[in-house]
Amino acid sequence: MKIRIGTRGSRLALAQTRSIAERLRLNGHEVSEVVIETRGDRDQEASFPEFGGSGVFVHEIERALLQQQIDLAVHSYKDLPATGPADLTIGAIPERLDAADCLLVREEVVDLDDVRLPVRRRARIGTGSARRTALLHWARSDLEILPLRGNVDTRVGKLMAGDYDAIVVAAAGLDRIEAAGGLQQHHKGKVRRCRLDPSWFVPAPAQGVLALQIRRADAELAAAVKVLHREQIARPVSCERQLLVRVEGNCQLPFGAWCEVLPGGRLALVHRTLSSNKYFLLLLVALVAYFYWFGMRPIESVQSCHIAARNAAKAVLQQRISMNPNNVQLQQAAKAGMLVDEDYNAAYRSCMRSKGYS
Repeated sequence: MKIRIGTRGSRLALAQTRSIAERLRLNGHEVSEVVIETRGDRDQEASFPEFGGSGVFVHEIERALLQQQIDLAVHSYKDLPATGPADLTIGAIPERLDAADCLLVREEVVDLDDVRLPVRRRARIGTGSARRTALLHWARSDLEILPLRGNVDTRVGKLMAGDYDAIVVAAAGLDRIEAAGGLQQHHKGKVRRCRLDPSWFVPAPAQGVLALQIRRADAELAAAVKVLHREQIARPVSCERQLLVRVEGNCQLPFGAWCEVLPGGRLALVHRTLSSNKYFLLLLVALVAYFYWFGMRPIESVQSCHIAARNAAKAVLQQRISMNPNNVQLQQAAKAGMLVDEDYNAAYRSCMRSKGYS
């Protein structure tokens, strides 16, 4: 079968597409690449809010698919809007690399006193993501968050040029480029890579996931790509995407969701809530709505355990301050209304277990 794959022209997009093309060729298909420039690729200066919505990296590719100029599109799933054209569908979810974000820090500004964000005070951090901006502001009020656009190569180049002290990028994107022989020569020995644990720096829904998009009516191609589908990946990703749909989210909503697969195949949806940050109230609303609509846990249990966990975490924080009165970091956390993630998560899980939810 002849298959034309539509893709963006960035090194990351091509690396993703070629990994899928190779698998299809091994299954006996004749595959060609069609590079399509999207609006997001053409305009490297405008911020995402200036584009007026989501899908800035996919609309032109979806149009080509609908007009039968291509047969298959390979997307970073997190770039796809919560809802798409009715005549298109996701034919396969073949892989997920690390869902986490990572911080690339220039060696001269590394500060290991902060184990979560190891950068010096008042460091300049680059990101174009509303979610990452909100998380960084929550974690460190001293940081200066600056807008950053461009593909991974461009962003790393701006970091090395001294425009930023650190930048936040998706770990999966770096992994895919480095597997294809990419970025190492640019930052080896000059930049430190720090993984941001998704339990507190919550990723975008479906981050690290590839999505193979096809025309809904193309039964032959659906059968061809089905062999690449991995249901064990699709199941947790589907939870993240359904939650995104419920809150009508897009790339400009400061919203993160990460579904962790627990022993026995159970799923745990990781969330972040901060009453001191208006953006993260959306996470609580979304979580409660998700449990309500999908019947996973009673709405009152989620609300009551959230309140109980916050109070417990606050009490633990005050206890630590009383035991370490000279610890400036703890004092700043209390003043900013911040909680220690481990304390909140442990208290929340304990509360839910007491109500019969594991």
